Amino acid sequence: MTAWWNAMRLRHTSEPSTNTKIVLSGDSLTAGGTISPSSAMLSNYLPTLAASDGVPNITTANYGYSGENISTWQSTRIDEVLTAAPKLAILRLGMNDCATEDATIISGLTAGIGRMRNAGASPAGKTIDEMSILLLGPNVAIYAPNSRTVQRMKDICGIMYSVAESTGCAFFDTANAFPDGADKSGYLDGFLTHPTAHFERLIGEALGPVLFLRFGY
Repeated sequence: MTAWWNAMRLRHTSEPSTNTKIVLSGDSLTAGGTISPSSAMLSNYLPTLAASDGVPNITTANYGYSGENISTWQSTRIDEVLTAAPKLAILRLGMNDCATEDATIISGLTAGIGRMRNAGASPAGKTIDEMSILLLGPNVAIYAPNSRTVQRMKDICGIMYSVAESTGCAFFDTANAFPDGADKSGYLDGFLTHPTAHFERLIGEALGPVLFLRFGY
Protein backbone atom coordinates (compact mmCIF):
# COMPACT_ATOMS: atom_id res chain seq x y z
CA MET A 1 0.00 0.00 0.00
CA THR A 2 1.37 3.42 -0.93
CA ALA A 3 0.43 4.79 2.51
CA TRP A 4 3.33 2.80 3.96
CA TRP A 5 6.76 4.41 4.06
CA ASN A 6 9.99 2.79 5.22
CA ALA A 7 8.28 -0.40 6.38
CA MET A 8 11.65 -2.14 6.21
CA ARG A 9 12.59 -0.12 9.29
CA LEU A 10 10.28 -2.46 11.18
CA ARG A 11 12.85 -4.99 12.36
CA HIS A 12 12.04 -8.68 12.59
CA THR A 13 13.54 -9.46 16.00
CA SER A 14 11.38 -12.33 17.31
CA GLU A 15 11.53 -16.09 16.88
CA PRO A 16 8.22 -17.64 15.77
CA SER A 17 7.54 -19.08 19.23
CA THR A 18 8.39 -15.85 21.04
CA ASN A 19 5.74 -13.40 22.17
CA THR A 20 5.93 -10.08 20.33
CA LYS A 21 4.66 -7.17 22.40
CA ILE A 22 3.31 -4.06 20.71
CA VAL A 23 2.74 -0.88 22.71
CA LEU A 24 0.42 1.81 21.34
CA SER A 25 1.09 5.28 22.72
CA GLY A 26 -0.70 8.52 21.96
CA ASP A 27 -3.92 10.51 22.16
CA SER A 28 -7.62 9.58 22.14
CA LEU A 29 -7.18 7.85 18.78
CA THR A 30 -5.00 5.37 20.66
CA ALA A 31 -7.17 5.29 23.78
CA GLY A 32 -10.16 4.38 21.61
CA GLY A 33 -12.76 5.10 24.27
CA THR A 34 -15.43 6.14 21.78
CA ILE A 35 -15.18 2.90 19.78
CA SER A 36 -17.92 0.35 20.32
CA PRO A 37 -17.49 -2.55 20.52
CA SER A 38 -14.10 -2.18 22.20
CA SER A 39 -12.90 -5.29 20.37
CA ALA A 40 -12.52 -3.05 17.30
CA MET A 41 -9.97 -0.78 19.01
CA LEU A 42 -6.63 -1.11 17.27
CA SER A 43 -4.93 -2.38 20.43
CA ASN A 44 -7.53 -5.16 20.70
CA TYR A 45 -8.04 -5.81 17.00
CA LEU A 46 -4.41 -6.34 15.99
CA PRO A 47 -3.98 -9.55 18.05
CA THR A 48 -7.28 -10.84 16.65
CA LEU A 49 -6.15 -10.13 13.10
CA ALA A 50 -2.79 -11.71 13.81
CA ALA A 51 -4.32 -14.91 15.14
CA SER A 52 -6.65 -15.17 12.13
CA ASP A 53 -3.59 -14.77 9.91
CA GLY A 54 -1.82 -17.63 11.65
CA VAL A 55 0.36 -15.40 13.85
CA PRO A 56 -0.63 -16.22 17.46
CA ASN A 57 2.26 -14.53 19.25
CA ILE A 58 1.18 -10.85 19.15
CA THR A 59 0.15 -9.06 22.37
CA THR A 60 -0.54 -5.36 22.90
CA ALA A 61 -0.64 -2.69 25.60
CA ASN A 62 -2.57 0.58 25.24
CA TYR A 63 -1.12 3.83 26.61
CA GLY A 64 -3.52 6.28 25.00
CA TYR A 65 -4.73 9.45 26.75
CA SER A 66 -7.62 11.63 25.66
CA GLY A 67 -6.49 15.19 24.98
CA GLU A 68 -2.82 14.29 24.66
CA ASN A 69 -0.79 16.44 22.31
CA ILE A 70 2.71 15.87 21.05
CA SER A 71 4.28 18.26 23.55
CA THR A 72 2.75 16.59 26.61
CA TRP A 73 3.39 13.15 25.16
CA GLN A 74 7.11 13.68 24.66
CA SER A 75 7.57 15.18 28.11
CA THR A 76 5.53 12.67 30.16
CA ARG A 77 4.86 9.39 28.33
CA ILE A 78 8.15 8.00 27.07
CA ASP A 79 9.18 6.20 30.25
CA GLU A 80 6.05 4.03 30.33
CA VAL A 81 6.66 2.89 26.76
CA LEU A 82 10.26 1.95 27.50
CA THR A 83 9.36 0.23 30.77
CA ALA A 84 6.88 -1.96 28.88
CA ALA A 85 9.79 -3.18 26.71
CA PRO A 86 7.90 -3.71 23.43
CA LYS A 87 9.34 -5.01 20.19
CA LEU A 88 7.25 -2.37 18.41
CA ALA A 89 6.02 1.03 19.60
CA ILE A 90 3.15 2.51 17.56
CA LEU A 91 2.93 6.26 18.13
CA ARG A 92 -0.55 7.44 17.16
CA LEU A 93 -0.59 11.19 17.65
CA GLY A 94 -1.44 14.49 16.01
CA MET A 95 -5.21 14.84 16.41
CA ASN A 96 -4.78 17.50 19.11
CA ASP A 97 -2.05 19.42 17.29
CA CYS A 98 -4.04 21.05 14.51
CA ALA A 99 -3.43 24.52 15.96
CA THR A 100 0.20 23.73 16.83
CA GLU A 101 2.95 25.27 14.71
CA ASP A 102 4.64 22.82 12.36
CA ALA A 103 8.05 23.47 13.91
CA THR A 104 6.72 22.59 17.37
CA ILE A 105 5.26 19.32 16.07
CA ILE A 106 8.61 18.44 14.51
CA SER A 107 10.63 19.31 17.59
CA GLY A 108 8.25 17.44 19.92
CA LEU A 109 8.23 14.24 17.90
CA THR A 110 11.98 14.40 17.32
CA ALA A 111 12.66 14.90 21.04
CA GLY A 112 10.34 12.06 22.04
CA ILE A 113 11.82 9.60 19.58
CA GLY A 114 15.32 10.72 20.53
CA ARG A 115 14.53 9.93 24.16
CA MET A 116 13.25 6.49 23.14
CA ARG A 117 16.62 5.82 21.50
CA ASN A 118 18.79 7.28 24.30
CA ALA A 119 20.54 4.29 25.83
CA GLY A 120 22.16 6.48 28.47
CA ALA A 121 18.87 7.62 30.03
CA SER A 122 16.82 5.88 32.71
CA PRO A 123 14.91 3.85 31.77
CA ALA A 124 17.31 3.16 28.94
CA GLY A 125 16.26 3.83 25.39
CA LYS A 126 16.25 1.05 22.82
CA THR A 127 18.15 0.57 19.59
CA ILE A 128 16.27 0.00 16.35
CA ASP A 129 17.13 -3.70 16.62
CA GLU A 130 15.61 -3.86 20.10
CA MET A 131 12.47 -1.82 19.41
CA SER A 132 10.98 -0.65 16.14
CA ILE A 133 8.94 2.57 16.03
CA LEU A 134 5.96 3.19 13.76
CA LEU A 135 4.54 6.69 13.47
CA LEU A 136 0.83 6.27 12.74
CA GLY A 137 -0.60 9.47 11.30
CA PRO A 138 -4.05 10.70 12.33
CA ASN A 139 -7.12 10.04 10.21
CA VAL A 140 -8.98 12.82 8.42
CA ALA A 141 -11.34 14.78 10.68
CA ILE A 142 -13.57 17.87 10.61
CA TYR A 143 -14.15 19.72 13.87
CA ALA A 144 -13.85 23.52 13.73
CA PRO A 145 -13.52 24.19 17.50
CA ASN A 146 -10.24 22.24 17.47
CA SER A 147 -9.09 23.52 14.05
CA ARG A 148 -9.52 20.06 12.55
CA THR A 149 -9.87 20.02 8.78
CA VAL A 150 -9.19 17.33 6.23
CA GLN A 151 -6.28 19.33 4.82
CA ARG A 152 -4.73 19.97 8.23
CA MET A 153 -4.81 16.27 9.07
CA LYS A 154 -3.07 15.54 5.77
CA ASP A 155 -0.52 18.25 6.53
CA ILE A 156 0.22 16.72 9.93
CA CYS A 157 0.71 13.34 8.30
CA GLY A 158 3.20 14.97 5.95
CA ILE A 159 5.08 16.44 8.90
CA MET A 160 5.14 13.05 10.63
CA TYR A 161 6.53 11.46 7.49
CA SER A 162 9.40 13.96 7.46
CA VAL A 163 10.15 13.13 11.11
CA ALA A 164 10.04 9.41 10.34
CA GLU A 165 12.59 10.00 7.60
CA SER A 166 14.94 11.93 9.85
CA THR A 167 14.65 9.61 12.87
CA GLY A 168 14.69 6.21 11.20
CA CYS A 169 11.08 5.25 11.93
CA ALA A 170 8.44 3.59 9.79
CA PHE A 171 5.34 5.62 8.94
CA PHE A 172 1.75 4.95 7.92
CA ASP A 173 -0.19 7.82 6.32
CA THR A 174 -3.73 7.22 7.58
CA ALA A 175 -5.16 10.51 6.28
CA ASN A 176 -4.08 9.85 2.71
CA ALA A 177 -4.81 6.12 2.86
CA PHE A 178 -8.43 6.99 3.64
CA PRO A 179 -8.78 10.54 2.22
CA ASP A 180 -12.57 10.46 1.98
CA GLY A 181 -13.14 9.09 5.47
CA ALA A 182 -14.76 12.33 6.62
CA ASP A 183 -17.28 12.15 3.76
CA LYS A 184 -18.41 8.57 4.20
CA SER A 185 -21.32 7.64 6.41
CA GLY A 186 -20.32 5.47 9.35
CA TYR A 187 -16.61 6.34 9.36
CA LEU A 188 -16.35 9.01 12.08
CA ASP A 189 -18.03 9.63 15.44
CA GLY A 190 -20.45 12.48 16.22
CA PHE A 191 -17.58 14.95 16.53
CA LEU A 192 -16.31 13.92 13.07
CA THR A 193 -12.99 13.13 14.73
CA HIS A 194 -12.61 9.57 16.01
CA PRO A 195 -12.97 6.47 13.86
CA THR A 196 -16.05 4.32 14.30
CA ALA A 197 -15.56 0.61 14.89
CA HIS A 198 -15.90 0.04 11.14
CA PHE A 199 -13.25 2.59 10.24
CA GLU A 200 -10.92 1.43 13.01
CA ARG A 201 -11.07 -2.11 11.67
CA LEU A 202 -10.20 -0.85 8.19
CA ILE A 203 -7.13 0.91 9.60
CA GLY A 204 -6.12 -2.27 11.41
CA GLU A 205 -6.56 -4.33 8.27
CA ALA A 206 -4.33 -1.91 6.36
CA LEU A 207 -1.62 -2.15 9.02
CA GLY A 208 -1.83 -5.83 9.89
CA PRO A 209 -0.32 -7.61 6.87
CA VAL A 210 2.89 -5.56 6.96
CA LEU A 211 3.22 -5.75 10.74
CA PHE A 212 2.66 -9.49 10.83
CA LEU A 213 5.06 -10.09 7.96
CA ARG A 214 7.75 -8.22 9.85
CA PHE A 215 7.07 -9.61 13.33
CA GLY A 216 5.09 -12.79 13.00
CA TYR A 217 7.50 -15.22 11.44
